[in-house]
Amino acid sequence: MITPDGKWYAPGKVCWFGLSSETAEVKRSWDQKYHERFLKPALENNWYMVIVDCHI
Repeated sequence: MITPDGKWYAPGKVCWFGLSSETAEVKRSWDQKYHERFLKPALENNWYMVIVDCHI
């Protein structure tokens, strides 16, 4: 996720061959907080949201 201020957020770091350092606990926390961190502020501020599916 990239926010309007240009900050990059991700549940883990991407390593070689697209593998991630994300653990099950980190993924669960990311999923639980996603709405509050990103969707709610976007809706409240009328921001546009763009979904881009990128692969290494």
